[in-house]
Amino acid sequence: MNCLEKKASEKFEQEALSFYIALANAFRPEETQEEVPRIHLQPEDDFAETVCAMLTGMQVLCENASSELHADDLIGFTHILNRLAIQHYFLQHDDKDEQ
Repeated sequence: MNCLEKKASEKFEQEALSFYIALANAFRPEETQEEVPRIHLQPEDDFAETVCAMLTGMQVLCENASSELHADDLIGFTHILNRLAIQHYFLQHDDKDEQ
């Protein structure tokens, strides 16, 4: 791994950690919340990488919260998210159809 790749990897890990802490704080009492490291976006940054870091933070949170939400990688995790979104959608529409 060259210096640029290492720097990009460290930036990705820091962003994923920031998103994880922010999401985890939503479940913590105010007095136990952690400070969220700020993410600094530059115009030349690849926002897709930031979104992937966001998904990684969410994946870690979900895996820590539930053994049922484990995926080997981001593709597997997005498959789980898609399945949950579809289930939620159909449940919402089933409720409307019954009314």
